[in-house]
Amino acid sequence: EISTQAQSPMIYEFSGGKLVPVKYSVPSEKGILAQVKADGVYVVKSLSYPFADANGWGKSFIAALYNRGIINGKSETAFEPDASITREEFVKLVVELFDLNDTALKVDFKDVAEGAWYYSYVASAYENNIVSGIGENMFGTGQKIKRQDMAKIINTVLEANGIRADKASSSVFKDYGTISDYAKDQFMDWASSRATTTETLIQTSSQQDRKRPRWFMAC
Repeated sequence: EISTQAQSPMIYEFSGGKLVPVKYSVPSEKGILAQVKADGVYVVKSLSYPFADANGWGKSFIAALYNRGIINGKSETAFEPDASITREEFVKLVVELFDLNDTALKVDFKDVAEGAWYYSYVASAYENNIVSGIGENMFGTGQKIKRQDMAKIINTVLEANGIRADKASSSVFKDYGTISDYAKDQFMDWASSRATTTETLIQTSSQQDRKRPRWFMAC
């Protein structure tokens, strides 16, 4: 399993004068196993945990994503763990997690301005058929994302990476009838596969060899 310790050491690539986290970096008994795309200069480093307002049950999970450059705080020292997440914020998380961000892509949603911090994330998600907007050429920027939409997005990405599961029974959720029709199939697939680990995602990505990743062990 991926370590979720707040100060777990990870592999970073030294590129362009800065350290770039290697997302698929896994501490093991013998060292750190990492998936890299090319030769380069790599270092082992532990980041300090910066969020004084996020020390509850979610701290280790926040730290694991922060250390990998997948999420940021609302400021350098505040995470705001009780805040709602917007559609563009969630899309950024998913796109970063699966390393799909392509700054060259374009998208023409009326409410997604070119130059906005989330522009390339929405464009990348749209290009990869992860999102389609809310209608009338609108993405829904600034809107709080619904749980059913989170499930639909996550399951779409899992299926694109070859991770599928049998559908869960509708009896699993008492409020199944309130799930929108467009999200029901994806939601029940996600409910069945929600135990999938990050380690499985790494193995699947490696098998696909989409960007010719390579593995190495840092001891």
